[in-house]
Amino acid sequence: MLYRLVYSSAATPELAGGELEKLLARARVQNEARGITGVLVAVDDLFLQILEGEKQVVRGLVKSIERDPRHCRLKVFHEEEIGERAFGSWSMALVKPDRKSTRLNSSHMSESRMPSSA
Repeated sequence: MLYRLVYSSAATPELAGGELEKLLARARVQNEARGITGVLVAVDDLFLQILEGEKQVVRGLVKSIERDPRHCRLKVFHEEEIGERAFGSWSMALVKPDRKSTRLNSSHMSESRMPSSA
């Protein structure tokens, strides 16, 4: 059964500068191998992430993130079994609000628009 989990966390100083891009590059490769899809919204040092995949795999990944010294204050907001993925073609999309406008900037998306909700 497919599963979706939504959590937030904060970056520690270890996740400064270009470290987020390096982390995302590794996560995309690992997520694809594990069958995990999702999106990461990053605002300054705060993150909101939606993960989708097999329940045990998603929960295992969140436990790993919780132990990662680059994250703190991890809080799970929502968990549910789902019939289909909302982010099926994204191993991990990154969305960062543009401070100079109300638009969202996104990277590593296989489509030019946000997916519809499941």
